[in-house]
Amino acid sequence: MTTPTKHVQLVDILDAVERKITPLVTARRHHYFSSIDQNIRIKSDPTNLQLLLLSLLTSAINNTPSRSLIGLTIRNSRSTRKLSICVADNGPLKQKIKASPYFIPVTGTLNTAPLQPEKSRNRELEVVKELAQLQAGDVRIDEVPDRGVRVTVSIPI
Repeated sequence: MTTPTKHVQLVDILDAVERKITPLVTARRHHYFSSIDQNIRIKSDPTNLQLLLLSLLTSAINNTPSRSLIGLTIRNSRSTRKLSICVADNGPLKQKIKASPYFIPVTGTLNTAPLQPEKSRNRELEVVKELAQLQAGDVRIDEVPDRGVRVTVSIPI
């Protein structure tokens, strides 16, 4: 099954997503910022892209201790012909596990092996993985000790 695609301005999709996450960010007392190349226009299913961004950010917001810094960076790499969507936070992985039963303590790509349903507790990252795969993309999770966690989605453009 193919999804309907059209040319979308990424900044417009991000604007809609940020309006939805603002109450959650405020309630958790997080500090949020985003950085995006303003003229990124890609051919994609806008609904899938919006759900991917929403799930990625919701995962960070819900699974990071209150008053954390959460950042979103979206870049278009002409050399690799991939869109890079990265969410990073300054909450350590150990705190995330204690803070939420829904965080998957994984480092590496989510695509290398299927996540087992009984081990998969982070529903948002499962959605991110599925939506990225619909667009032939992949997801990578990295923990930088004493600095935080970074989740990067790469989508071919």
